[in-house]
Amino acid sequence: MQFLPYAIGIFLLTPFFIWAGFYVIMPGPKWGVTDAPLTASMLMVSLPLVAYHSLAGLAFVANSMAGRTGETAPVWTPARRFGQAMAPLTILLTAGSLAWLASLGESAYAMAGVAALGLFMALSLAGAESSRSFGHMLTAPAAGVLMGLRQAGRLLLAVPVIGHMLREIAADPNRAGPWIALNLALSLAALVWVFGPGVMVFLAMASVPLVFCAILMFCTE
Repeated sequence: MQFLPYAIGIFLLTPFFIWAGFYVIMPGPKWGVTDAPLTASMLMVSLPLVAYHSLAGLAFVANSMAGRTGETAPVWTPARRFGQAMAPLTILLTAGSLAWLASLGESAYAMAGVAALGLFMALSLAGAESSRSFGHMLTAPAAGVLMGLRQAGRLLLAVPVIGHMLREIAADPNRAGPWIALNLALSLAALVWVFGPGVMVFLAMASVPLVFCAILMFCTE
């Protein structure tokens, strides 16, 4: 009976599998993929992390049914192998996405963003898989994000203009906060005007893993 929760989980995903199958076999351009390759690439790179945490939830139920409450590392061998394969799968999806973007002539900045996202996802999954603790599995990605944000903060403070504005916010948020918010809004408007509305999509997709890990970080404190 230890495989029953996994079977139920796969069954609940059946409609998505059917939809994906029809989407692939139907002729014509693929809306959301061929017209937005960067968005599709970032989504594909993020899927193994979603699958890993879904597996952890199913493993928690399966282990509870087997009298091992609190354990999230799958005991059933196929499920355990599936979880271990998520980090390598992320690397493969990242490599495939980069090759696809290169064939489409996407910019080096877009490819660098996908590569950075894939590397972060793979390292997070590898760190989570190295521990059998549920809390560590949840906080490992968040800890990586937190460390990255700290490093990014130090780099921003070293930038002459931006660093000065950030120091002003720290010293007097009520006075400097509205002005830097206005500057950010104007900068975003300028980017959209120069590069098009795709900038908004890129920022939204890039923020998804950060928000996801931030939620995990706050929920597991």
